[in-house]
Amino acid sequence: MNENNENIGEQLKKLIAELWERARINAFAHREAMNKSRKRESIWYIITISSSLLSILFMNLSYINNLNNSDNLPFVFLILSVIFAFVSLFATIFSNHMRYGITSEQHKFILNSYMHIAQRTRLAKKPNISTEKLLGFYDDLERDFADIKARGIEPQDKQFEKAEKIHEKRKQEKAPLSFATDADNQSETETNHNSQ
Repeated sequence: MNENNENIGEQLKKLIAELWERARINAFAHREAMNKSRKRESIWYIITISSSLLSILFMNLSYINNLNNSDNLPFVFLILSVIFAFVSLFATIFSNHMRYGITSEQHKFILNSYMHIAQRTRLAKKPNISTEKLLGFYDDLERDFADIKARGIEPQDKQFEKAEKIHEKRKQEKAPLSFATDADNQSETETNHNSQ
């Protein structure tokens, strides 16, 4: 009976280790998706601000040249001012429509959720943990994993492919069930990114 429980316990630990890998891969994929959304949000923000400033600049140049009785320059500057005003308006509407900021925050939340699951799997390494506790622990992890998956936002396939490569590379460098160090590294990466 004890031997049978030990076998079941070992199988559960293997399943939890597989869940750890799935959580890592999903976390890395959502990190890639989050960074992509943040990058696009920054690009459109720069376009919006630059266009607004150029519109104001050309409007002022049109006014100044009009005072100096220039021939066609005021009209040209006025046209350029209107064009950049429309570019700024389009960039603002497009960025809001694509919801890059909201999407990046959603990916960040799901990323942190997967990291939390991956860190919790370390509890399976506790010595003398009973098979019943392992089974309940595994069921809790699977339920949490399914709840996160049901949120409906998923990275692209190429982001999952990149995440799998990152996972395999880190797996060779670290022992299984050691995602805590990766979480610390991720926190540092996000801190550096936000400071920039």
